[in-house]
Amino acid sequence: MTARLLLLPFLLLVGCSDAGDGHDRKGEHADEHGSHGPDEPGAEKHNEAAEEGHDEHDEGAVRLDPEAAAAAGIRTDAVGLRALLPQMQTTGQVDFNQNRLAHVGPRTEGRVAEVRADLGAKLSAGEIVAVIDSVELGRARAEFLGARANREVTEAALAREEALVAEKISSQAEVLRARAAFQQSRAQESAAAETLRVLGLSSQEVSSLQFGAATPGQLPLRSPFQGTLVERHLQLGEFVTQADTLFTVADLSSLWIWIDVYERDLARVHLGDLAAVEAAGYPGRSWTGEVTYLRDTVDPDTRTVRARIEVANADGALRPQMFVTVGLSDPHHDDAVGGADVLAVPSSAVQRRGGRTVVYVEEEPGHFEERAVELGHQSAGFSEVLSGLTSGERVVTAGAFVLKTEASRESLGGGHSH
Repeated sequence: MTARLLLLPFLLLVGCSDAGDGHDRKGEHADEHGSHGPDEPGAEKHNEAAEEGHDEHDEGAVRLDPEAAAAAGIRTDAVGLRALLPQMQTTGQVDFNQNRLAHVGPRTEGRVAEVRADLGAKLSAGEIVAVIDSVELGRARAEFLGARANREVTEAALAREEALVAEKISSQAEVLRARAAFQQSRAQESAAAETLRVLGLSSQEVSSLQFGAATPGQLPLRSPFQGTLVERHLQLGEFVTQADTLFTVADLSSLWIWIDVYERDLARVHLGDLAAVEAAGYPGRSWTGEVTYLRDTVDPDTRTVRARIEVANADGALRPQMFVTVGLSDPHHDDAVGGADVLAVPSSAVQRRGGRTVVYVEEEPGHFEERAVELGHQSAGFSEVLSGLTSGERVVTAGAFVLKTEASRESLGGGHSH
């Protein structure tokens, strides 16, 4: 009994010491991490700050100052009602406009003396691309100069005889002989000049020819119109003939797109129908064209009819041999007249991000909100909006891809717009 009474104060002392230490360790842990209990004032302030920080950056929202928006080429347009013509979707392949494509070769054989333009060069009409040394041209040039000199001599002789007849020194017969010689020499000069023009010299170059030229047989090869050098088949020093195509020039500002129309769809395609063209390499962008040709026969293997669409390509973005998507609008369809208007946006406003179809709505100047939309059919560069927008809202129609890139960057990196 005495021993147990002596141990009791010691046990009580140890128990109090452990409780104090545990309390101190909790306090140290709290101080270490700066945390607070759920009922403490610090916790409420921390949660409010977190919520405010989340509100500062809305998902998909982009802010741009006026300078950045102008540099990105941002343009907006109001969403509104629009009559969209019935449309048929198909695919096509871009081709050169064959009416603006030229294969250029020499009109006489010779050796390549100069090459002045390379692939991709932008050529003006009449610009010299290459120069050919031609023996035949040198011979024709000499014949022309001789004919011109003979014409000048006979012309002077005729003038002298006419003057002598006026003074009654010569006879009329001499005048007639001088006039015949002059007319014959003029015909020879004209024929020699025509030979030079056929070989490729311009009328101005022919009339400026003189005796004693350092390069009498040089033939310039020129671009027939303003365009781009798309093919080149000549090397310096190479011997070429009339059968050779040395280079090809194309006017890429206008292109053709070929599509195949199935028999079942022939009644929906006509000359003059409008076409909206889109290319995978340029998301959100479209080109407008027109059906300019329908083949008169059906392909017996594919049971299709070839149709041609002509489209403007001012900036050269479309390239021959590209595959494109084509939407044909039929203005002859019964629904094309008197049909109900639908809410529509330019197709250039539509972007794809994260598996969603989105547009960027200008909530206020410089503040753009990403909005998911559901689209209906497309026609002539416009898309029907089934949900996600209301009439009067302004959507970005140019520069939407820039906003999509900025929104994607911020969602990945947590950055802020500028």
